[in-house]
Amino acid sequence: MINYDVIIVGGGLGGLTAGARLSKEGKKVLLLEQHFIVGGCATAFKRKEYVMDVGLHEMDGLNQDDTLKNELFSVLNLKERIDLVSIPELYEVILPNGEKLNVPHGEMQLKNFLVSRYPEDVAGIDLFVKTIKQVQKEFGRIPTEGIKRTLSFPIMPLFIPYSVSTSSITVGDWMDRHITNEELKLVLTANLGYYSNDPYTMNMNYFAAASAGYFLGGAWYIKGSGQKLSDELGKIIEENGGQILTNKRVNKILVNNTQVFGVEFEDTFNNYGKTRVYADAVISNVAPEITANMLPRPLSNKLTIKTKKFNPATSLITIYLGFKKSNLKEYGVKSYSTFIQGNKVNKLKDLPASYDAYFDSDNKGFVFVDYGQIDSHLAPEGKTFACICTTDKLSNWEHLSPEDYKKEKKRVGEALLERLEIHYPNILETLDYMEVGTAKTIQNYLKTPNGTPYGYDQTIKQGPIKRPHLKSPIKGLYFAGAWSFPGGGFTGALASGNMCAKRVLKTSKFTDKTIVTLEDQRIVKLINKKEIAKNTIELTIEKPRNFHFVPGQYVELKINHPRYVDLDVSHRALSIASHPDEEYLKFTMKYSDSSYKKSIREMNIGDQFTIFGPMGDFSLKNIQKDITFLIAGVGITPVIPMLKELSKQGYDKTVTILYTNSYTQDIAYGEELSKDFGFDINLQFITTRELGGERISLTTLTDNIKFIQNNDYYLVGGRIFGETMAALLEKLKIEKANIYADNFY
Repeated sequence: MINYDVIIVGGGLGGLTAGARLSKEGKKVLLLEQHFIVGGCATAFKRKEYVMDVGLHEMDGLNQDDTLKNELFSVLNLKERIDLVSIPELYEVILPNGEKLNVPHGEMQLKNFLVSRYPEDVAGIDLFVKTIKQVQKEFGRIPTEGIKRTLSFPIMPLFIPYSVSTSSITVGDWMDRHITNEELKLVLTANLGYYSNDPYTMNMNYFAAASAGYFLGGAWYIKGSGQKLSDELGKIIEENGGQILTNKRVNKILVNNTQVFGVEFEDTFNNYGKTRVYADAVISNVAPEITANMLPRPLSNKLTIKTKKFNPATSLITIYLGFKKSNLKEYGVKSYSTFIQGNKVNKLKDLPASYDAYFDSDNKGFVFVDYGQIDSHLAPEGKTFACICTTDKLSNWEHLSPEDYKKEKKRVGEALLERLEIHYPNILETLDYMEVGTAKTIQNYLKTPNGTPYGYDQTIKQGPIKRPHLKSPIKGLYFAGAWSFPGGGFTGALASGNMCAKRVLKTSKFTDKTIVTLEDQRIVKLINKKEIAKNTIELTIEKPRNFHFVPGQYVELKINHPRYVDLDVSHRALSIASHPDEEYLKFTMKYSDSSYKKSIREMNIGDQFTIFGPMGDFSLKNIQKDITFLIAGVGITPVIPMLKELSKQGYDKTVTILYTNSYTQDIAYGEELSKDFGFDINLQFITTRELGGERISLTTLTDNIKFIQNNDYYLVGGRIFGETMAALLEKLKIEKANIYADNFY
């Protein structure tokens, strides 16, 4: 039997924090995460030269009155493990009339600014500041569990009066009761979309607790992205004898009578079989309704009854942007965070319609975050990473076909960029990259109901005090994260994980056991490394046991101990260059100055990778027609095993490869392809260099492909190349059903 003290299902911030705290207390922890990286929304990805932060704009709550976060950071020594960069101001608000208000943080600075502009509301301003300050002080005293929570209700007004009073009123009603100036209400709630899409349904308690950190103590950014925090929490688990396995999907929580005693899991992508592991306690960092599906009946029903009345919160759309400019101030961007109001938002009651408006409406408000205003360390010198973010809902996307979804994302991104350029003329002239993440993206990666990153909606009936308990109604099962107390966001998830760990330590009975850790068979060694074209290398690495793939698929290849980490992540999506029948796995890549590839350059034989996958649906679809591959760069990589597969199957039609290249020495596998590489197929290999150096054009296609309408076309070479080739084929009246693109990003 493989035993641990605690098993954690899900590696978001709540699960990581609980695991780190428990590990520090000497408990042996196993954390299982279905994605190939930990962190949930506290993650980052690499596009071109930019590190793109998935979810962190700024983090509140490190002022002296936030006892919850300060205690956690102290115990885990997090301030010494991550670099915190101060945000210079609260935020800027651009009103519908175009006026820009730069709002400071800090108790006195904030009050002075607001009173000078809204003197008629001095009493309301004083009360707002006092309320958010007191709610933050009281937050750590709110009883969260069991009989103590029940017995405390009658006396709560005595020891947490501000928390009680704000729990039974919405943000909108509180503002209408105490503030007269509508513009002031909008300024104070400019960032409400981070928590809710309606001030008249969101409870004032959670808004006040979150606002206190930002308004009074200021905010911070984690240098290098929110992924740094997730990684450090993971390291704490491992440094203290715990284990983290990513790409592992839990399908059962094991129960003996009414007591949880372990879980059953499997690999997310490959068939390594099911594994059972055992523990005294299980913490779920996933939604209760997903957790219920892991339990046997009637216990699943017991949990569902407790949580079915709760509704999920709003979701978000983020437009990730890279600019070929180091300083966007030249275009008028003055603040780190700028909240741009919808053009019909003149009073607080207009906000719900603005949040509900579609993205191409000029009444849709959004925030523009310019990470280049601080030392965020997300882009190389001379460039800037930024993003646009606003509310979203899954229903905007779930009815669309894959092709329509892709087109609509692009259209929505461009519509919001047009809105941005109204306020910052010519800012798009230096736009280098755009990628859109929607509510559907969040659902795909985080597997959250409704595609929300925030857990349950922060309404009066679902506010902090009334959320699901950290300890579930099932013995040995606990919750940590956005779905439980106190709620979503970075601070909410961190606090929930910390309190959950304390609860586990207090209420669980840990048995003596021999701790045995699991072998991760996806960890493999580098076998060989050789140059196959100018500045292009081929890696040969061990193949994990029972690793099954089809030609054309890719993996995420993680360097386990990278020598360089600056402005990068430790993993890359790489197509497999070897055939399934081969003993080893092969990959190709061009060298560059990125930390990942510099680390690859200096790796020695025997150094380790972890392989996540296989992934993707790019593969041979139909071998009844002629086949044409349109390729750029190392896009040849997945084609090599596909050619070997065609040869293996006795393919008797014509295969044409059109390879766009600048110089002969740039062609990966060029010499082998020109000699047919031992392929027993009718192969025509043509480079654009042979055709005068032109890029692939309509003429290139019509002059070199026989029976052009009777081909299947495979496009490999990146997103832009694929889109360009698809447009050419469309002009030639090629059916879309006969075009396959290798677009894993």
